[in-house]
Amino acid sequence: MTTPPPLPDLDSAAHFDAVSFTARGVPYDAVIDALLARMPRGTAYALPGGSGRGVAVPKLAHLRPDAENPVLVRHVASTGDIYASVMGPLASSVLEAARDLAAAYPPPPVHGQSGPWAFCTRINRLDACVDIDAPGAFDSAQAHARASVLNLTGNRPKIDQRGDWQDPDSGRTLYVGSRDSVLLRIYEKGKQLRQVKGIADASLDLVRVEVECHPADAARFEALHWVPAQVLATSRHAIEVLSFIGYLVPSYVASRDSGTRSPVVRSLLAMQQQYGPLFWRLAQRFDSPEAAAAMIVHTLLQAHPSPARLQAVLDGGISAPELQAVAERFTLSKEHDAELRD
Repeated sequence: MTTPPPLPDLDSAAHFDAVSFTARGVPYDAVIDALLARMPRGTAYALPGGSGRGVAVPKLAHLRPDAENPVLVRHVASTGDIYASVMGPLASSVLEAARDLAAAYPPPPVHGQSGPWAFCTRINRLDACVDIDAPGAFDSAQAHARASVLNLTGNRPKIDQRGDWQDPDSGRTLYVGSRDSVLLRIYEKGKQLRQVKGIADASLDLVRVEVECHPADAARFEALHWVPAQVLATSRHAIEVLSFIGYLVPSYVASRDSGTRSPVVRSLLAMQQQYGPLFWRLAQRFDSPEAAAAMIVHTLLQAHPSPARLQAVLDGGISAPELQAVAERFTLSKEHDAELRD
């Protein structure tokens, strides 16, 4: 590969290309207002049928700054969750709106600290990318991505390639990883712009290195404040590719729990080892491992187990008063009691 001209630093070159977030415990109108405040002037709020904003909360609505980049807003009445997502140049604006909501509606304090609890705003997906315009950039980038996988010991991520790799005129794409966590995409962006967007003068050497990250656990809250370079750094393989090209890439960024939980919560989560099926059923239902753990603790306390039995169950050395304090944060309704008995 021909040595490219001097490149700007990664913070300047990288940008967000997609974002999705969930807001719980936040009024629907507050989410819409936060998004509109970050949208270009003249952005319209509309339902799929074309009517405007009304009293009823719709299941699906659009914010349309233009014909190509709608921001989708979906409301789930059963949980109160509000999902917002966009792909394209407005990703940064939608992320800013999510940050605004997180600041305006912070999670409730626990033991005097704020933690990643269920009732707040958190990230579901963040995409960041860098565009490289140099002869042979795709071949070199995909080769280094494959080499980075071969250098791993233990479990190796899946590699997939799309497009006609034998036809020089066909746009090629290499995937490394999984959409369940972190996915690296390297594709011939210039050819896509010509063939799909009809941009006849797009450079055929233009390549995009993109990371699609679906953070989990506490990282969903930390990701609200990530910059594009940090998203790229959630893929070890993207780090290898970009470092070879000449960028100074941040050290690896964990896309899962990176240590923001309190010791009490960490000990509560150890309960999943003994209450696995019930724990994960509750965690899925309430979208929060902490809530699931606290509900199990609440149930145990209602049964008045001996201190020795409680300590053995938790396997974490937490005192009964601490457990009681956590359990008081989550009161079980009659409906939840019935579900637990089932």
